[in-house]
Amino acid sequence: MDPEDPEDPDAEARQILTSAEELLVLGKIQKALEQAQIARDYYLESGDLAREAEAFRIEVLAKQDDGEYGAVTGEATVKAPDIDLLCEIELARAQAAENMKAEGVLLYTLVEVNVTRPIHKMRQTSKYWCEEAQRIFHELNETFWEGRAALMMVNVLHKFQQPQLMHKFAKEAYELFGKVGDLKRQGMSLHATSLAYLNEQNTAAAVETGVKALAIYRDIGDRRLEIAELKTIAIWRMTLEGKQGKIAAREAVEAVELARKFPEPNQETVTLHVALQALLNIGDRKQAKEIAQVSLKRFEKDPRLNLEATTLKVFLSQLQGETSNEMDLVEGIKSRKQKMHMLIDLARSHVNHGKIREAEGCAR
Repeated sequence: MDPEDPEDPDAEARQILTSAEELLVLGKIQKALEQAQIARDYYLESGDLAREAEAFRIEVLAKQDDGEYGAVTGEATVKAPDIDLLCEIELARAQAAENMKAEGVLLYTLVEVNVTRPIHKMRQTSKYWCEEAQRIFHELNETFWEGRAALMMVNVLHKFQQPQLMHKFAKEAYELFGKVGDLKRQGMSLHATSLAYLNEQNTAAAVETGVKALAIYRDIGDRRLEIAELKTIAIWRMTLEGKQGKIAAREAVEAVELARKFPEPNQETVTLHVALQALLNIGDRKQAKEIAQVSLKRFEKDPRLNLEATTLKVFLSQLQGETSNEMDLVEGIKSRKQKMHMLIDLARSHVNHGKIREAEGCAR
């Protein structure tokens, strides 16, 4: 059959697999899991072990209880040791079948499930898995997956604080994604370069490169990545001197406004805290109050956001009361939101960017 024929079952399965990954990234975990399982069942029956491995990857990322995706949901999840065991079983299966593509995807999956956990214990092993995955993809001329492995290596090396190698693999990923015309992941590769600059304590260069990534996301219309990059750049700018604080506040507020266009509230919650902190850092209590009031009205309509709504009420009452020191208010945000997603997001950002003391302050 024609592979482009929409009635071709292979084409339909590929579309389901693509949809599953998109849903996962958007945080629609249950739907992503369902689509991944449908695709995996199809490939299991058809004997396409490599595609089955791709579907399995999405399935385990959705199920991992302390990973980047599964932890946000409250769906039934699987503990880290069991996730690793499932991956290793599938890897052994691929190796026994001598299917190199499936082996590479599963090695990559093992790295990904470990790197996206709050505590990455298997650092040296993850580095080995990632090297092997990239070697396999290079041998198979799988340029897209080779680029993914190079980009993942930046995340692994970030844990080792090795900025020179981070630069090397980020550049490699950028070039590989350029060969396949993947602009989105070229933007992600630029963001990875920013992380390398942060490891070198060169925040200005990180911001400059992040702005280039932001331009790509805007050009291709990826609002989710645009919001994430705006928020992250604002966090970085807050550490710089001069007029950077005002620019950071403007970027953070823009991120909140864009996030409000999404039906799901998680984008707004993770950007709001940054915006409030940026505004208070420059003494703009008026706008901080305004955006907090708008978010409060929105959060009060969603029963899932009771904690966020309560926290904003406390924040607004403090803002309107006797407290006059903006930095006291910022500290108030940090201490009262220790269980909230928006605080966890900021704390993780601080840790990822080497600001350990600030992160510890957030986590207290």
